[in-house]
Amino acid sequence: MMIVPCVLCERQIDTRNEEVIVNVSWIFNDLLKKNNVQLNKNIPRLVKICKKCWTTTLKDKPQGNDYYWIFNKTV
Repeated sequence: MMIVPCVLCERQIDTRNEEVIVNVSWIFNDLLKKNNVQLNKNIPRLVKICKKCWTTTLKDKPQGNDYYWIFNKTV
């Protein structure tokens, strides 16, 4: 089990029970701009986002699924 905070809402996510989307910082910064989201904190190199923020806050995303991955629950 691993508990990680969502970079957007800061909610603690249990990776064993919930889906966590992982992204790299330079793509995440583009997603923030594209969705007009202001985030005034340092962005880590690997960004972890809860499913709710991924679907509701970041609605405007590129087509395809090669710019993010799902956190491996067995780690």
